[in-house]
Amino acid sequence: MASKPFSDPPTRAHAYENLRDFAEVLPDHWWLEAGTCLGFFREGDFIGHDLDLDFGILAEDFSWDIVNELVRRGFGIHRVYGARDHGLEIRMARHGIKCDIFLFYRNGEELWHAAWRNGGADFKRDIIYLVFERALLMDRAALEIEAPVGPPIHAFVPERTEDYLRARYGKHWAEPNPNWRWDLDPRCIVPKYRPAQK
Repeated sequence: MASKPFSDPPTRAHAYENLRDFAEVLPDHWWLEAGTCLGFFREGDFIGHDLDLDFGILAEDFSWDIVNELVRRGFGIHRVYGARDHGLEIRMARHGIKCDIFLFYRNGEELWHAAWRNGGADFKRDIIYLVFERALLMDRAALEIEAPVGPPIHAFVPERTEDYLRARYGKHWAEPNPNWRWDLDPRCIVPKYRPAQK
């Protein structure tokens, strides 16, 4: 799926429409994740060169009813990676814009989620583990986003947003980096991570 960056005005407008629907459908404990969180916290908007929307949710709060409702609102299921109890990422799309739901799993005092190289063709080799101190993501702060059309969008970010962004992007998180590599550069990647099995 070829996407235009959010600096493209029609794409940006559609991104706000998608964000609004996700905010209305997701249950209580969710937050803007990764580059979407970074953009709204640092710039008050989507990052201009970004191509997708990212959402985080605790695994225990996820229901397939969320996906069903988003499909009812016109989203398609682009890809599903991982398994319900290990590394699930659901990529949906509408208006040519990808929207990723990342499930976060508890592992002692940590929370982790997965991202997938190579379309997740090899479950063991293509999974990337991103691991955070659990306290960084258990509390959220409300974020009211002024949309170009319609009422404000009621969203959430991790309450300790700067600490979260530092854990993901490093100490220079506030400096734009158009060369960021999602699969190599996050500071929270833990190679050969072994979460406890349920």
